[in-house]
Amino acid sequence: MAWTISADWRRLLSRSFPRAGRRRDQVTKGRCRPRRLRLESLENRSLLSVATLVTDINPDWYSSGPSNLTNVNGVLFFSGGVAGDEELWKYDGSELTKIDIHSSGSSSPYNLTNVGGTLYFSACDETEGSWELWRYEDGAAVKIDVNGDPSKGSTPECLTDLNGTLYFTAYDAAMDRELWSYDGSVATKIDLDLSGSSWPLNLTNVNGDLYFSANTNAGSDRELWRWDGAAASEIDFSLVSYTSLSEFTPINGTLFFCARYGG
Repeated sequence: MAWTISADWRRLLSRSFPRAGRRRDQVTKGRCRPRRLRLESLENRSLLSVATLVTDINPDWYSSGPSNLTNVNGVLFFSGGVAGDEELWKYDGSELTKIDIHSSGSSSPYNLTNVGGTLYFSACDETEGSWELWRYEDGAAVKIDVNGDPSKGSTPECLTDLNGTLYFTAYDAAMDRELWSYDGSVATKIDLDLSGSSWPLNLTNVNGDLYFSANTNAGSDRELWRWDGAAASEIDFSLVSYTSLSEFTPINGTLFFCARYGG
C-alpha cells in the first residue's frame, strides 16, 4: 500500500528531525537552541521551630495540668499542680518559680488576667476556705477584700481589663452577684438599680466601653448593658425578652453576640 505525505506534514517533520550531519541549532537558526542547565534561587522560606519542653514540673505525676497561661510584662504566669496541689507559677525565660499562696493545700488559681502590667486572679483563701480576688506584686500574692465580709467569699469571675482598671463580677455581703471595679486600691460595686442579683456575664471591652449582659425583671430576662466609665445603661435592641446572651465578640469596634429567647 502506498502512502503520501502532505506538504504541511513534510515541513513539520523537517523542523522536528534535522537531516543527519547537521546540528539542531544550525537547522533552526538559533530559534530552538537547547537550554543549558542552571541553578535558580528559591524564594525565602522559614521553617517552624521545633517545640521543646520547658520543664517537667511534676515528673512523678501523670500531668501538672498547666492552664491559664498569661503574659505579664514578658513573664509567663500559669496555674499548675504537683501531686494534686494546684498553685501559681511563673517562668521568666530561664527560671521557673512556684508562688505559694497557701502554706498547705491547694489554692487552685484561675481567671489569670493582665491589667496594666499587674496580674490579677481568683484563688481559694486558706483561712476562710472561700474564693477571693488576688493580685501578684513584689514577688508575693496579695488578697483583695471585695465585699468587706471575710466570712462570705466574693468568688470573682469574668476578670476584664478596661482602660487599666479591673472589672469583674462578685458577690456582695448580701450574697447578690453584681458588677465591680478595682482601681488598684479600692473595690467598688456598680449598682445597676435592679431588684435582686443582676448577675452580670460576658464582660467585654469594646473601644473603651464595657459591654455585658445582666438579669432584669427579677432574673427572668437578660438584657444588654454598657458601662462607659461613669454610668451603666441598658441597651434595648429588641421588643423580645431574651433568656440568654452569649458569645460576645468585638470586631473592629463592633460588638457581635448571640441572643436566644423563649424556651
